[in-house]
Amino acid sequence: MATMAEIKEQRDLVSAAVDGWVLAADSASADATAAASAGAQAETAQQAADDSAALADQKKTEAQAEAQKLADMIGEPSEPTRRRKT
Repeated sequence: MATMAEIKEQRDLVSAAVDGWVLAADSASADATAAASAGAQAETAQQAADDSAALADQKKTEAQAEAQKLADMIGEPSEPTRRRKT
C-alpha cells in the first residue's frame, strides 16, 4: 500500500501534468486563433487585391474607349466651312 507521502507526491505530479496540459491547450488554441485570423486577413487582402485589379481593368477599358472616341473625332473629316459671300 502507498504511503501518504507517495500519494501526495503522485498528486503533485498529476497536478503538474494537468497544468502543463492546460498551458499547452491554451497555447494551441491561441495559435489556432492567430492562424485563423491571419488566414482571414490574407483572404480579405486577396479579395481587395482582386477587386482592385478588376477595377483597374474596367478603368483601362473605359480609358481605351474614350481614347478611341478621341481618335475617331480627330480622324473624322471636318464639315466644310461655308464661305462668306463678300
